[in-house]
Amino acid sequence: MPKLRVSLNADHIRLYIEYTVELLADTDCPRFNIEIWKAALYQWNDQRSENMFTYCDACYRSPVTGTMSTLHHTPWKDAFDDSLECYLRD
Repeated sequence: MPKLRVSLNADHIRLYIEYTVELLADTDCPRFNIEIWKAALYQWNDQRSENMFTYCDACYRSPVTGTMSTLHHTPWKDAFDDSLECYLRD
């Protein structure tokens, strides 16, 4: 039985980044900090490889504002209430 691959190859991420940068150059889409976005993609991939069930609980820096996200009050696997009130709860 083949092993389940839960991470992307670094080359795949690099190609995705390069392609996105090319698309941004050819469009009038709002710009964002590519370095922050790139770091978040690699962090996301590492965390996903480390633990498939907890990587959704990670916090990332916004490539638009530079603001670090806050940790959600409930682990992703236990968060069954998707209402706005629950999401915004402390």
